[in-house]
Amino acid sequence: MSREFIDLAKEGAFNLAVNCAEARSGDKVTLVNERGRVEEDAVDLIVEAVKNQGARCDVLWAERGPDGLMLSKSEMDTVLNADKVIASTGDMAPFADLIHAEQIGLVVKNHLYNYQLLGTELGRYHWGMASAIVTRLEELFAQGKRWRVTTASGTDISGKIGDLSVRARYVDEERPPAMRSTSTLRYRSVASTDAEGRVVVPFARGLSRIPSDEPAVFVVENNQVTAVEGSRGENRETEELRRGVDDLVARFGEPGRVLDSFHGGGHPTAEFRSGSVGNACSRVMHFHIGRTTGRGGDYLNPEIADHTFELDGQVLFRDGKLAFLQDDPVIQAAAERFDVSV
Repeated sequence: MSREFIDLAKEGAFNLAVNCAEARSGDKVTLVNERGRVEEDAVDLIVEAVKNQGARCDVLWAERGPDGLMLSKSEMDTVLNADKVIASTGDMAPFADLIHAEQIGLVVKNHLYNYQLLGTELGRYHWGMASAIVTRLEELFAQGKRWRVTTASGTDISGKIGDLSVRARYVDEERPPAMRSTSTLRYRSVASTDAEGRVVVPFARGLSRIPSDEPAVFVVENNQVTAVEGSRGENRETEELRRGVDDLVARFGEPGRVLDSFHGGGHPTAEFRSGSVGNACSRVMHFHIGRTTGRGGDYLNPEIADHTFELDGQVLFRDGKLAFLQDDPVIQAAAERFDVSV
């Protein structure tokens, strides 16, 4: 393992511990690690970063069973006594419950499970600055009225910002405000109304982000999916997505075909990659088809990439890159505060 590789991972561990988890001198920080998911060497770097701030660090390793993360009473006591918790696990339910019950403070969901992920652009870029960009995007969407999304692959859809997104409401209720994430730096789902146009889906398998040779096309009229077509004729991908819409309509009626909302990555440097770690990348966004319950499985999420996004005539994203940072005084103030170039 090269010295450069280790140094990059150390930068990511520092960013996680100090900029995201805000470990400070005198804090009690508990690391909860799911066995088999996070590498011990990566945890060692995070421990080092926490201790270098003068904070105490307790390290817990837990198995994940069929019913979720398995923590003993003494381990839960350690979690409850912590000022900050960094949880490297796919099961955040125990910590969300504690936050809702006001029994615990800040919890960070860590997706950076190894040296390689800690050393990525996502891992190393100042978490506070990335969070400020996402927050600013959400402020602009809250003030906005009309939106338009286009891509070189043929997506061209526009509409108005609506009053209700069931997906946003569901996430707000399920995700406590005192929980942060190292990788899901995406703007909150934005409600849609009056949308018209076409969404060309360039990927064959969602988060795998594998390019499709024959992209499916969602046809949207009056904010509803009226057809799912093949860009080059019928194929399995098109049929599966069409069946997905039909299934939603069978379960929920006409709300199953409504374009509920959209959201995407707001991180300026995160790499385009598969899986949840790639969700923060500004190159990706997706729509939520189905104004149903907001729960996973009760909507479709066709994803696009390298989009140009206009809000009331202002270009926020151009070809998948954040385009408003240099001209936005709020962003420039944040960049000065964090001493980060944007």
